[in-house]
Amino acid sequence: MRSNLILYLLRYDTKPGAFSDEGERIVQKRRVYANSYGVSLDSSIRARREGLRIAGRAEIYTFEYRNEEDVEISRRVYRILHTQTRGDKTIITYGEAIGDGN
Repeated sequence: MRSNLILYLLRYDTKPGAFSDEGERIVQKRRVYANSYGVSLDSSIRARREGLRIAGRAEIYTFEYRNEEDVEISRRVYRILHTQTRGDKTIITYGEAIGDGN
């Protein structure tokens, strides 16, 4: 697979904090090579109805995805909205929630 995109899969761990019960959130990044994948108009419209904005899609190898919550691309962090596995490849759809502005 020839990859044209570098992304970082983000996983969060919580370390006990000295001053609070919540602890300290620690980010673990893993660099992964991916292929950009197109976003259809239909999936964009469906996402907007649910209050989401799709920023893009990327295809990676299935063994590289370990149920991470977020992805970082070009120094921007997006929430992983959906994953679709097709054999040895997984397509990750990432984006963000749209604020209602009220």
